[in-house]
Amino acid sequence: MKGLAPSSRGLADLSAGRGVTEEEARATGLTLEELRSRSFLKILEGRRKKA
Repeated sequence: MKGLAPSSRGLADLSAGRGVTEEEARATGLTLEELRSRSFLKILEGRRKKA
């Protein structure tokens, strides 16, 4: 996954069926819940509500 931002890499791993560890999730800046949602839109909406 060369060239992808860490968060994109995490989402790509999930969509490819590869699990993501908590440590890997932390490195992306996303929570495990956000990664598991597999939805960029849901991540953005959730973060807007927190802001």
